[in-house]
Amino acid sequence: MSTSLHLFARLWYEIKKSFTASYELNLPPLWKAKYPVFHEEKLVPYFPPLFPSQRKPPVPLPKLINEEEEYKIDHILDSRVSNNTLQYLVKWKEYSFEDSTWENVTNLDNSQTAIKAFHKHFPNAYRSLFCYLPKHDQTTSSRELFLV
Repeated sequence: MSTSLHLFARLWYEIKKSFTASYELNLPPLWKAKYPVFHEEKLVPYFPPLFPSQRKPPVPLPKLINEEEEYKIDHILDSRVSNNTLQYLVKWKEYSFEDSTWENVTNLDNSQTAIKAFHKHFPNAYRSLFCYLPKHDQTTSSRELFLV
């Protein structure tokens, strides 16, 4: 028996009942699920929105580059330091503002142009976590680190 199911990602997937209380989902290859079998309590039915304003556009799937998902950046909205790591608030291309996420600077290696454009518009925003003093001599201690 095969039916359709609308999951949280707003996409339709075929499902089939594999055992008495479990269903096997036919997931896209980008979703790395070793065992696409779920118990029936974990699956909830989809109820369409009641009003047109509640409908969201379909979410585009990311591109697969070197076995990793790659999303395109629309622009960077903000920067912060959280848990001693520099993070940027990223607005993703073809996604709404509510889907913006805080990303570590290490995850944004391929988006240096967006980071430079952000710092050009906001020169006082966090650029790097630590800025060392120009010369390090014996009179300078390691405590003399400044947040930029």
